[in-house]
Amino acid sequence: MPKGDEQRTLVFETPHLALEYDRDKEVWVGYNDGIGSTGWYVDDSFCWYESKIDLSGYSLQKKTVYPYTSFEQKPWEHSGQFAAALTFNPYVMDATLISSVPISVLNLATTMGVGGAPGFLMSPGGGTFDFGKFQRTEIIHAEYNLYGIDSSNTVAGANSYLKHLARDVYSSLEPTASDVLYCYRVTQILTTGEEGIEVVYPPKRVILPCTIGKEPKEEYMMRLKRSYELANQV
Repeated sequence: MPKGDEQRTLVFETPHLALEYDRDKEVWVGYNDGIGSTGWYVDDSFCWYESKIDLSGYSLQKKTVYPYTSFEQKPWEHSGQFAAALTFNPYVMDATLISSVPISVLNLATTMGVGGAPGFLMSPGGGTFDFGKFQRTEIIHAEYNLYGIDSSNTVAGANSYLKHLARDVYSSLEPTASDVLYCYRVTQILTTGEEGIEVVYPPKRVILPCTIGKEPKEEYMMRLKRSYELANQV
């Protein structure tokens, strides 16, 4: 247990994301060219936002960060517009991760329904996917949400709120001695042909309350050693 502990709430925030389907290029793009100012990266239907939480001040004091819970907030619902006549039921995916080690774009792609996610035991990745060498302890916060059309409460072909279909949480909330936390939000739209029109993601906030304190020297040195080793493996 930490000695001389103090309380702090770490926060990771992302702006909203608005996408429209470009029928000439056959890709999803930032709506009204607004994507550049928001900090989102867009690659067809796959988008990601990344940031960092600086813990170097605690690292210099040889203190450990002990998260004890985490939760997400958003001010309004996801919305979208798709063709009135569909040949494929569209899905909108939205995942958020906070890690004690960096996660590559290929690693992030595994959170989007390709059979795994960082921190789980997976078969070796094939093709363009890379599951990485992450352990459960490195994924401090992780939440995946799936949305779709609610046919009982929408007008076909009109813009409307999307229905929340599923929520998966796999946060480890493990203590960390890292000097930085790596924060990501990843999204993807699954649709077919030209049936997509536009999708709007709300801004999101991750709240991570923590206790900050010192632990016995031997335990701290071992935790620090593991942090550096894991950061060099992924």
